[in-house]
Amino acid sequence: MYKILVVEDDSNIRNGIANFLKFENYSVQTAENGKIGFEIAKDIVPDLIISDIMMPVMDGYDFLTSIRNHSALSHLPVLFLSAKSESSMIRSGMNLGADDYITKPFSFDELLSAIKTRLSRKETIQDKSQAKLKSIRSNLISLMPHEYYTPLNSILGFSEVLREEYDTLEKSEALEMISSIFSSGKRLQNLIENTLLYFWFTSATKSELDYDIEGEITSNCSEIIQDILHEESLIYERNSDLEINELIDCELSIREDHFAKIHKELIINAIKFSNPGTPITISSKRKDSNYLFTVEDRGRGFSDEQIKHIDEFTQFNRKMYEQQGQGLGLFLTKKLVEIYKGNFHISSLLGMGTTVKITLPISKE
Repeated sequence: MYKILVVEDDSNIRNGIANFLKFENYSVQTAENGKIGFEIAKDIVPDLIISDIMMPVMDGYDFLTSIRNHSALSHLPVLFLSAKSESSMIRSGMNLGADDYITKPFSFDELLSAIKTRLSRKETIQDKSQAKLKSIRSNLISLMPHEYYTPLNSILGFSEVLREEYDTLEKSEALEMISSIFSSGKRLQNLIENTLLYFWFTSATKSELDYDIEGEITSNCSEIIQDILHEESLIYERNSDLEINELIDCELSIREDHFAKIHKELIINAIKFSNPGTPITISSKRKDSNYLFTVEDRGRGFSDEQIKHIDEFTQFNRKMYEQQGQGLGLFLTKKLVEIYKGNFHISSLLGMGTTVKITLPISKE
């Protein structure tokens, strides 16, 4: 049985809607203002909310804002009721995230039709979410143990050899093992960073995300990129393949660790998905009021269908190529760029290579 919350200060309208919906076999709770309605919503988590706009104590706009900022309620469909039909009120409600708008007076058939439409859409979204969750769970089970244990086993194995046989090892052998330990440690570090960043995306509300990035500035852009290029070229032994056209510095409204993560993932992807001996071209420049970063490789490329399905914990042709990683890199990069109101564009041809371009707005001076 679907649960519906009716928030309306007029007792005749509130009771009339409640009695009608109960007759239609819905479970109904009521509240006379947004403040009480919000507390009830947190308690019962309804399937749909019907709310008046003009109410005492807390009006419909503030009530809707509270709903959208609450992690457990933000997805709920909300239908607004109002005696006024001015376009400005409709626009304000829709901008805050209302799903539909019904003007008083209305017929119960009109209300019922709107409710059924929104609940049907909610079911469709839930079905898709469940299918996606199942896919993510399956990918997690198959990818995560292997991805964490592989570098960890390398660290533990070489460390044990160094500890047990240090006195008999040649210096070159010891350095090679230390280098492998370092590379495996960096790989494990990147896996942990990506996992934590992914859960930051999926667990935080929009207001929490906005708070975490508010007021952050990065200006040493070229230095960060140069450090990434130096480190990754040593790990993957691709220094001679890297071609830097130009790198610029400018002030960007972005956290420094997020700026580094975006560029690091794009560079690592270009390295992982191209063969040693093929060039990887890196450049950054100013384009209008935006910062533009481009990385281009001559690797195996992606099909148009694969590009459309860049998602979390998804890797293409993993069994064929046995590449490392969780399948989070491009997904996280795309999400970060979007959070900072930038653009992410990828173009690719199978067997020819891939070009990724990201833009980020330059801070206003």
